[in-house]
Amino acid sequence: MPRCTKCGTSVGLFAKLCDKCKREIEMDRVREINEQQARKAAAIAQAEQRRLEQLRKRVAEKKSEIRKLLESGQSVFLYDSLYLPVDSLLLENNLSEVFDISSVRLLGLSGWEVVSAVPRTMGVGLKNHTGATLEAWGGGIGGNIIGVHLILKKQLAIAGSDDDSDHTLDTYIENHILRTSNM
Repeated sequence: MPRCTKCGTSVGLFAKLCDKCKREIEMDRVREINEQQARKAAAIAQAEQRRLEQLRKRVAEKKSEIRKLLESGQSVFLYDSLYLPVDSLLLENNLSEVFDISSVRLLGLSGWEVVSAVPRTMGVGLKNHTGATLEAWGGGIGGNIIGVHLILKKQLAIAGSDDDSDHTLDTYIENHILRTSNM
């Protein structure tokens, strides 16, 4: 009678392992997979922690640079953009019900100023029909304003760079300076 190659117990014909040893091998395999996944998750968490620490350090360095500029009397500005749809009609379709600037009002109260507006336009191609089935593209109508990108500006003051309890400046530096400059 054949024997288990691991423990020597009798096994059925054509079997190399007993059921107990098969379960042990499977449990060892599952345990190894779980340990590998745990090590991988720990390595990912550790790498993310290092990335966040490095990011915080770079943000602190940039804030220090900004503070030095402000202390030397130089002006420092933050810039951002905001998109607003406009209440425009295009081919008898209303693109937006209202032109709502309530978000701009709130930004104005927190020191942001609209310094420029860039219209977003949409063109519509027109078809010239010739004959029963033939179509040929003709001209089009363009320049239909469907929205506006507002360019916003905010001047920083020394007090504003010191009191960043809501991390507005940190977030701004992270999102608009460090990510775009690959610093």
